[in-house]
Amino acid sequence: MNINGGTRKYENFDAGYRFKNVMTLCDGANSCKKSGIFAANLSRRFSKNFHLIKVSETDRVGAIRNITTTLNNEGIDYSSGGASTLVSLAVNEKDCEIVSVGDSYAQVYIRNNFQSWELFTEMPRDVDSKGNPWQLIGTDLFERVNYQIIDRKKDLLILMMSDGVGNYIDERDIIFELNSIGECINATIKLKTLLASVIRLSEERGSFDDKSACVALVEGKN
Repeated sequence: MNINGGTRKYENFDAGYRFKNVMTLCDGANSCKKSGIFAANLSRRFSKNFHLIKVSETDRVGAIRNITTTLNNEGIDYSSGGASTLVSLAVNEKDCEIVSVGDSYAQVYIRNNFQSWELFTEMPRDVDSKGNPWQLIGTDLFERVNYQIIDRKKDLLILMMSDGVGNYIDERDIIFELNSIGECINATIKLKTLLASVIRLSEERGSFDDKSACVALVEGKN
């Protein structure tokens, strides 16, 4: 994770939290003074509750929605103005689950048969015709969760970004960075290099918003 990175600081309203197999990124709404606190609490509590969903649970989306609805209602009742997006990844034994609410980004890249990376899928962004988020957690605008489950048949790279990063780069930038890093260094260094690169690129292209990104490299299981 690289949370609230870069040299141009804004409100530092982004938050990230990892609990065991779950990693969550939340981007607090800059229009609400308590959004940074709310985002930090949301990322922590959602990660822990997501992890606690039993493997035997067949209605995964329903269970996730129950968690998110509870946290949303608590935010409306107690947080006095905090609101946030949410993007979360759970890496399981045979698959990966991705959950999103709001306008932050989540993209999945897959290593193809030529051992280079390509965009496999991405989560929908809850934005209106003007590019503004139409739903956030912590508000009465919350309606649904976006959900995808992806088999771990091939190597996957999952990248989650706040809009302060994702609004300024595209898949070509990510693929270029991934393929240029190469195979000669270990995975940890590669992931840190990627995170630093996307934050640097977004800043160079004019982002003054909070800039955060989280990445996971998931080995395929044949």
